[in-house]
Amino acid sequence: MNKIFIKMWLISLIIITLTAALVLFGTRSAGKLASARKTETHMDILRQSERELILRAQLYGINEAMSYVQTLDPLIQEQFYIYNNNNDEIMSTFKAKKPFWIVQNRKTISNHNNEFYDRWGNYFRLEIEDVLNMPIWFSLSYSGYALRTFISLFISAIAAYFLAYQMCNSILAIAATVREVKNGNMFAKISGTFMENKDEVGQLAHSINHMIESIRDMRSNEQQLLSDVAHDLRSPLARQKLALNFISKKEVQFNPLKLNEFIERAEIENERLNDLISEVLIYLRAENSNTSISLSPISLNQILSEVIEDAAFEAHPQNKVIHCNLQEDIIILGIYPKLIRAFENVVRNAVFHTPMNTTITINIDNSDSHIVRIDIIDQGDGVPENKVHLLTRPFFRSDSSRGTVNGGYGLGLPICQAIINEHLGSLAIANIDPHGLKVSISLNKKK
Repeated sequence: MNKIFIKMWLISLIIITLTAALVLFGTRSAGKLASARKTETHMDILRQSERELILRAQLYGINEAMSYVQTLDPLIQEQFYIYNNNNDEIMSTFKAKKPFWIVQNRKTISNHNNEFYDRWGNYFRLEIEDVLNMPIWFSLSYSGYALRTFISLFISAIAAYFLAYQMCNSILAIAATVREVKNGNMFAKISGTFMENKDEVGQLAHSINHMIESIRDMRSNEQQLLSDVAHDLRSPLARQKLALNFISKKEVQFNPLKLNEFIERAEIENERLNDLISEVLIYLRAENSNTSISLSPISLNQILSEVIEDAAFEAHPQNKVIHCNLQEDIIILGIYPKLIRAFENVVRNAVFHTPMNTTITINIDNSDSHIVRIDIIDQGDGVPENKVHLLTRPFFRSDSSRGTVNGGYGLGLPICQAIINEHLGSLAIANIDPHGLKVSISLNKKK
């Protein structure tokens, strides 16, 4: 049996037993108080009935006296006890039998024994006692003490068992699930009827389930990231290795033109590897930034002006235009270099996917007093609806055939998402009609 179950069982047993003892003590005290409050009228009835009983016994015999007692009120009747010359109580045969769990708490209230003789000279003794019928475990007397104690402990033990079982069942289920997760089963989940409860244990179980799901997602994302990095590293490494193999051949070494060509190819692939590693490091730093950053007041117009100027220079050869409705200067909270990087990734991505002779639109919504929203809209083909939510996943490309030459590494939007989250903002992506993609970035204003 589990140690925690035993401990909780014993604690529950002690609590219930002490509670029962207090109830018994209170019942005993209440019984004594009630007994002390007998009215004088009740005592007068007892005395009058006593005289009538003795008189009938002397005139008609003891049987007539006992018949008279049976006509009295049951509460009065139970207070009469008649003993013969052998000191045997003879009234009990005329009284109703009580169950075995009922005992009588008897207290003599007569200050003398009424001894008398019946019509035929037989000796009898009459006692009047205060009788209180109660269940044996609530009895005011010490009769049946062992039985009362045993019954109380037995009931307490059963109640404590079920109480401890109810409390431990949920804890043991949580512990078992945590052990499964520790052993590598990331699909383990806490279940049970206690999950429907709104108490602290139920809330703890739900929190642990959410934590397991988060850990599973993080682990899956890490594995996906490693797989994507390995995949993107493999292609430039293979081309670099091929170029180096050609350089080592004699016919190439004696041909300056071919030698320069393969050396240049090796340098290009080396730059691509360096760019990829830099992008991955930037993403990881932004994604894993757990420390709180110090945000400073920044001009949003200054950030957008710088980003638009650089992007327009790249877009000009293809006659692509960037239009922005710059309004009054808006002061936001953030880190200038990081926000430049975030907006640059989104705007350059829009420039890349917008066809020639079209416009990239940047709208600023300043209607909210606390948040400013910036919408970057291109006129490209958009993304299939079932893939929109994947755009912020590292190394995801909506066109699986697109390589790094014409599509980048698939880290621009994930880096932007991580930076915006770090600034306590939000990023939303949606297709627009009739075609195009809209990326909305929301940031906090300076208060």
